[in-house]
This record gives sequence, structure tokens and C-alpha cells, in this order.
Amino acid sequence: MKVVAVIGKYFGTYPEIDKHIFLARQLARMVWDMGGFGVFTPHLNTAHFEALTKVNEPTYQEFDRLVLERLVDGAIVLPNWRASSGSRKEIAYMNLLNKPVFDDLATMVMWRDGADAHLFRGVQNVDGVKYWITGSSGVQKPPLSLGVGTDIDKLLNY
Repeated sequence: MKVVAVIGKYFGTYPEIDKHIFLARQLARMVWDMGGFGVFTPHLNTAHFEALTKVNEPTYQEFDRLVLERLVDGAIVLPNWRASSGSRKEIAYMNLLNKPVFDDLATMVMWRDGADAHLFRGVQNVDGVKYWITGSSGVQKPPLSLGVGTDIDKLLNY
């Protein structure tokens, strides 16, 4: 079993946070349903804790980094990752750890089944910073239909 983290935007207004949590949960559900993966979803681990606890955000971020380092083998990004400085920091940390970060499920499945993730790695540039994202290319990929009611590329249009 490969353990993957879901990385994507969290913060915004309360309704926006609800939407981001929903999107992360949907992607996590899709990955669990594929089999062969365990999923860590920070959105669900501390959902709305910004309003429910007195713990400061850096504490959660430190915990997430520990989980990324010690537990996960790779990560899958939500389509909204570019709009989140926190997501970009998590991706940069995964890059530092030399762990793959996927932007498509088909490539992640190939990795689960034994393919070398680094063979599919591409660079995405956001605000002048380069991020290694596995599965990325300049070519538009068709969405992977998983038969569970949605495609990863359509998550933002629920």
C-alpha cells in the first residue's frame, strides 16, 4: 500500500473553507476507492479547527510536515493548489524530500503499480517558483474516469 497526502487550498471565507474541505474529501474518497492507497487528508484532520480550537496554524503546519516526512510516500494535488501558499509550501517540502507529487490519478496508479514516478516528472512555474509535479506536461490530458461519479479535473465544478 502506498500512502498519499491530499494537497490543496484550505483557507478562505467559512463557506469557501467548507468547499475546500468537500473537494479534499472527494479526492480522498476517489483515491481510497481505487485501492492500494492509504490517504492522509489534512483538510479533514483539522476541519474548521481555526474556529474550534486555540491552536495556532503553524502548529498544524508542523504536524503536517512531520506526517509528510515520516508517513506518506507521495501526494496528489487538488486543481486549486496554485492558489494556496500553504499548498505550494507542502509541495516544495515534498520536492525537498524527493517524494512524488501527482496532478493526475492515472500516473499515480502507474506509480502504485511499480513505475518510477520520476520518469513522469515535469516542472510547473507559479509566481517564478518551480515545482516538480509528477504527471505534468504542457499537453492537456483527458480526465481519468474512475467510475465513482466524478473526474479529478471536474472537482472544482461540483
